[in-house]
Order: sequence, then C-alpha cells, then structure tokens
Amino acid sequence: MFRFAQQEYLLLLAAVPVFVVLYFLLRSWRKNALKKFGDNSLVLQLMPLRANTKPLLKFILITFAFVFLTVAIDRNWELS
Repeated sequence: MFRFAQQEYLLLLAAVPVFVVLYFLLRSWRKNALKKFGDNSLVLQLMPLRANTKPLLKFILITFAFVFLTVAIDRNWELS
C-alpha cells in the first residue's frame, strides 16, 4: 500500500475517474455526431482510414503516464 508524504498529490489521482468519464462522454458524442451525417455503412466508406483502437490505446497510455507521474512527483512515498 502506498502512503503519500503530501496528500495533495493523492487528490490528483482522484482525477483519473473523471478523465475516464469524460473520455466516454466524448466518444459517445462523436458517435452521435457521425450518425447525423448518414447511414453508418456510408460513413465508414467515406472514412476508410479511421482507426478504431488507436484513440483508446492512446487514452490508456496517457492515463497511465498521468498516474505514474503523479506517484513520481511525491518522492517520499514508501511501501508499507
């Protein structure tokens, strides 16, 4: 278990669930915006190079980097 020397940095970790909720809200907004353009199969034909998994992978990597940087900022953590 981690014990943070400065509790303020622990609050930064509370932002991670907020990031996750915002990501999925943005993802659903984009999906609804694409539905307004027309049929799903037609939109996919117009956007053949759109990556499906790349945005999710990028989000996961950025979130992990944020968590690790938050832990690294507090240099005086110790395992108990």
